[in-house]
Amino acid sequence: DVEGLSAGLAADFDPGLEVTVRATGENGETTFRALVRLDTPQEAEYYRHAGILQYVLRQLLDDDA
Repeated sequence: DVEGLSAGLAADFDPGLEVTVRATGENGETTFRALVRLDTPQEAEYYRHAGILQYVLRQLLDDDA
């Protein structure tokens, strides 16, 4: 579970976004802070579309409409 990622990408993109990651395993749960490595607004846009291929396909479909 990653807290803050969706909200951080939904708002104006801020490179260097820090999030809290919650990992659950056999030995219990641990949380830690991590830096999101989406370094440009364009990379964040690709992530929102689930990858560059889906982004390009959506762009092509929008151009045809």
